[in-house]
Amino acid sequence: MNARAWWQLAVLSIRDPAQAAVALLAMRPGRDVLWPALLLAAALNTLVFSLSDILLPAPPVFPPILHQPLAYFAMITLGLVGFIQLLTWIGRLLGGQGGFADMMVLLVWLQYLRLLVQAAALVLVLTLPVLSLVVVAAATIVGVYILLHFVSKAHGLNSLGRAAITLILTMLAMAFAISILIALLGGPVLESAQHV
Repeated sequence: MNARAWWQLAVLSIRDPAQAAVALLAMRPGRDVLWPALLLAAALNTLVFSLSDILLPAPPVFPPILHQPLAYFAMITLGLVGFIQLLTWIGRLLGGQGGFADMMVLLVWLQYLRLLVQAAALVLVLTLPVLSLVVVAAATIVGVYILLHFVSKAHGLNSLGRAAITLILTMLAMAFAISILIALLGGPVLESAQHV
């Protein structure tokens, strides 16, 4: 696919996310394509985050160590893989039929769409801050809408309601897993951050 075809797919993802999901799933890229694509998305996400951290320093939301590019990259990568796996497991528990590779191709593509929004928001916040907030808010709503269609198509649920339940349960499971990790590793991470 050339750049124009990818752009058309991006537009289709917004106008008709269900059809875009069908097109993406029909590509059936192998793991030799999916994993590098995921790592590249995480790397680009880290780059945008680092640029925004430099251009617009703000009070840290995360421990200082996570503001280091490599730590942030690891967090994004592991978080994305975990989210994809949980979406796959929970979707199957609710009667879905999608596999890890199906969910992966859709979520990785969604990451690239998100990156476009992040890059645009970073430019706008330096020139038109109010418009940047509007773009981010609108993109968040549209992003959830796209994700619901992607989950529905990947698992063959044919129901946005069931997709929403899958997504909510996945987010709860993700929050639970993160809370356990923080409880187990929070102390060592914070202690190491103090010595950085």
